[in-house]
Amino acid sequence: MEEEGSSCAANLSDTTHFHIDLFGNYIPGLCTGLAIQHEDLGRPFEPDRYPLLNLLNRGGVRACYDWVSQEFGFKPEQEMYHNKCDLCTEIRTHLARNFSYAFSELRPIQNNSMHKKGNNTGCNKLCFTRPLGDATIISRV
Repeated sequence: MEEEGSSCAANLSDTTHFHIDLFGNYIPGLCTGLAIQHEDLGRPFEPDRYPLLNLLNRGGVRACYDWVSQEFGFKPEQEMYHNKCDLCTEIRTHLARNFSYAFSELRPIQNNSMHKKGNNTGCNKLCFTRPLGDATIISRV
């Protein structure tokens, strides 16, 4: 598996585009189905509470793929993926369908478990385009 860059830190910490779901969870950029509880924003993520986010932040999709394959029996459905985000979405879908109780960051659970290839719709969220301190609602999707 080849991966551009090793970690997802830039994507996960970018606040120029983010979502707030109807449950008040912060959803980083295009990472639909990954959520951070609002009370945890602005401080380091506890590894026990956010194992996937910590792993993605440190080692990227490659590290997540290796860990989830070994520990949770993930087997990719495709031989190749358009990009690392598509593979990450499939990994998270596998976890949400089979081990959602173990991952607090897989929220809303309906979004992960009902994901269909090529269709990231169906998530009720507010879309923002500015950093948290100066957020402006642009649409409800």
